[in-house]
Amino acid sequence: MLVYDGFTEQEGVRTDALFVVARSCGQAPQTLRIVVPYRNAGSEGGVAVYPPGFVDWQGEGEPDLRAAGAASFRGVKSQGEAAAVWADHFVDPA
Repeated sequence: MLVYDGFTEQEGVRTDALFVVARSCGQAPQTLRIVVPYRNAGSEGGVAVYPPGFVDWQGEGEPDLRAAGAASFRGVKSQGEAAAVWADHFVDPA
């Protein structure tokens, strides 16, 4: 798994984002790319973390996005301080 910081576009606006590349190297290699948009602390309104989005899938068949989403949130919850920031600043625009 690789996580890096960058930018994405949401509704025509450039937004900070974390990009996650998850790769399984078994008999049938699979790669799933996830983007987690956020508003940085220096922005008007302060920090906000938005729901992750699945950007790209490479592998056989269709990805199990429900399982991937559940695994992503388990990963967030296992990160102690980062989990608290996520929980305190999570914004679901839906």
